Amino acid sequence: MKKSETESQIIFTITTDMDSNNSKALKKVILADIDSVQKDVIIDLHGMKYIDSSGINVLIQIHKVQVQKKRRMIIRKPSEMVIKTISLGNLDKIFEFET
Repeated sequence: MKKSETESQIIFTITTDMDSNNSKALKKVILADIDSVQKDVIIDLHGMKYIDSSGINVLIQIHKVQVQKKRRMIIRKPSEMVIKTISLGNLDKIFEFET
């Protein structure tokens, strides 16, 4: 995972799959990084092919934190498979996407 920042955004670029092997570690790092920052969060998934329920949970947790802070979480460039997986739980109606 790579992290970069602008004046108004924190961008996390995740190029590996998000599954039970790495979701816990990703969640810990991302939540720690966004905890005290008042910026929108961009989750760039352009290199990710697969996400499972543990990865979806990471996105839900990030989204909850951002909603509480009245900030945005944007999922950037998800693959078709990632979108389909997110859509299974109707989360495509909650999450904001950027293609």
